[in-house]
Amino acid sequence: MSSHHLHSSLESKGAGAAATARASADDVNVSVESLFDLDDAVVDAMSKGQSANLKKSDEFVMNSRGQKIAVRTWPAVTPAATATTGGASQSQCHRGVVVFVHGYCAHSNRPMQPECARQFTAAGYGYMTVDLHGHGYSDGLRAMVEDPWDLADDLLACVLALSGASGGSGEWGCDGLASDDSRLLGRQSKINLQYNSYNSSGGGSGGKDNTSQNLYFIGHSMGGAVVTLAGLALTQLGMSMASNGGGNSSNSNGGGAAWASAYAQKHALSLAGIGKSFKGTILLSPLIEINAPSAARPLFSLITQCCPQATLPQFLASSDVDHQIWKSKTYIEYCAMDRWPQNGQGLSYGGPMRIRTLLSFMNLQRMLLEDLFPLVSYPFLILHDPEDKITKFSGAVKATQLAPSKSTQLIDVPGGLHDMLSNDVHGTMRTMLQWLDQH
Repeated sequence: MSSHHLHSSLESKGAGAAATARASADDVNVSVESLFDLDDAVVDAMSKGQSANLKKSDEFVMNSRGQKIAVRTWPAVTPAATATTGGASQSQCHRGVVVFVHGYCAHSNRPMQPECARQFTAAGYGYMTVDLHGHGYSDGLRAMVEDPWDLADDLLACVLALSGASGGSGEWGCDGLASDDSRLLGRQSKINLQYNSYNSSGGGSGGKDNTSQNLYFIGHSMGGAVVTLAGLALTQLGMSMASNGGGNSSNSNGGGAAWASAYAQKHALSLAGIGKSFKGTILLSPLIEINAPSAARPLFSLITQCCPQATLPQFLASSDVDHQIWKSKTYIEYCAMDRWPQNGQGLSYGGPMRIRTLLSFMNLQRMLLEDLFPLVSYPFLILHDPEDKITKFSGAVKATQLAPSKSTQLIDVPGGLHDMLSNDVHGTMRTMLQWLDQH
């Protein structure tokens, strides 16, 4: 990833637009001296007759539809440096929380995740990975996406759990432990959106000030769309509730604000406070534009009305999709062995796409470009290979042009293919950590 190219949206936004960050990804000071190699990790597991996937975590979060969403958490291992200003000292347990969301048919238990966690936590960030419903270890029909906002609900439930919510959506759970078990509460406290800062002033008296952590989302492919929906819900709801004195938010800001408002009202929860913690998203090869047969939409809609779980004919599937996603032959072999239903223990989905899911993606594409990205005011970074065959690079370009955010950045990653995090763990991590440090 040393040959990054910055693709700026300044020209399309006009001379008055704020400049995007232009630091090279190679300038970030992050140690990558680990001997970790993804192929070696896969080969080592397979040589022992084991799956290269991470074993199921006993942690989960309940979404608003009563499904268990599998999560995995790593607390920050190095506290941020203590800052001293004018005789008043302040310390915090870590620099923020990063939540990772996977793509369609995938999951968040792949063998590069411990290395990602190592680098994030060493840099002072708590790290959470999420299996969306119907994916990985989570509940739900495999790879069925009936409504993109249901995916956003999965992520927002996890955010509510990080904020300390209890009961209903956002309740943190652990298999084998009761909800009031001190061991569960102790585990939850290791990664959350609250830290305690102690300010001391003259005379030696001290006071406790509870402050929110920074919150960041990282989404790959479909996950990129999901974190965009959730980020918009947080920021739009925060503005709506503030303008309405904490009451019901209006629908004047489009679908994102309307959905977020309904979500908060349904669960009697205020996401506005969490929105203040939210600092932005990193989108890896995001699903914004896809190659979809739009002319077939009426036929697809009719089919799903008659058969909700109908799938696309197998002949429509690409026979060489793996080589459009990954570079390593070893990693491709691992991913092939990880597919369900071909492998009953697989965590990835290897069956034909459900027509209902394709329709949801087509609706999502239209919603993102026509309604939602024009509302995105928070910072975001996109990493995308211009030759990506799965999600179209043109969608990333349009997103940076449409968003009113004053901090948008699109980095071309030639040769990164669709899953650059797996293809170059260390290079992608360097870029992401640098962006986090700047936001």
